Amino acid sequence: MKTGNSVNKAYNIKMTIMYDGSRFQGWQRLGKGKETETIQGILEYCISSFLKEEVTVIGSGRTDAGVHAYGQVANVHISRQVDLPSFQNQINQSLPKEIQIYEMEYVPDQFHSRYDAKSKYYEYHIGTGEVESPFYRKQRLYIGEKLELDKMRKAAKYLCGTHDFSGFSSAMKDGRNTIKTIYEIKIIEKEQELVISYHGDGFLYNMIRILTGTLLEVGGNKRSPESVLTVFEKKNRQLAGKTVEGKGLFLKKVVYK
Repeated sequence: MKTGNSVNKAYNIKMTIMYDGSRFQGWQRLGKGKETETIQGILEYCISSFLKEEVTVIGSGRTDAGVHAYGQVANVHISRQVDLPSFQNQINQSLPKEIQIYEMEYVPDQFHSRYDAKSKYYEYHIGTGEVESPFYRKQRLYIGEKLELDKMRKAAKYLCGTHDFSGFSSAMKDGRNTIKTIYEIKIIEKEQELVISYHGDGFLYNMIRILTGTLLEVGGNKRSPESVLTVFEKKNRQLAGKTVEGKGLFLKKVVYK
């Protein structure tokens, strides 16, 4: 339970968090009475209850419903100094097992997990076996078809660099800058799995899920690698691929230096 919000928040803690997002409605809190439905809401509830003070957990970005994280980063300001190993252990015990904090550290007061992030790594996992694995059904998108990886890699090269990615994102109402830089896209073939790895300075709403859907359509010979250039030129979302499900997407790492 959150109590009181007039206390001076003197200490800033950076947290690195892993979570299986399968049963949650994404990162961002939804409001009163829905604290246990999102990652941010649960973290705020557990930390506030333990400290007996209201806190706000600031994430590096908002992952969608069903999306997972190896290395989500967040920070929280609290009013009193705590022993971090003990504090981390206590909070982890109160969190659902699908969410765990695996690193905490004190950082300068001005540190902001979102605004100070320099780049992010994401991965999208795709099942490619003859049948869908029951063990990974909540962490992979199963496609069950052979893909032309060379064509996908060609399209991925066109996607890298600095571009206006508005055609590869869902509609946004916050006036966010749609010019982004993708440093690298890797398409990695594993046993019964394909992993598409993205490294960029930032990503728009649903951008990775749309990029992945577009690359899969290229790989399935439903569009040409060069079609992505038309999306850049026309800035038209309807010309890009479909938005794939969130369940195969992982936030892998957030870089600050």
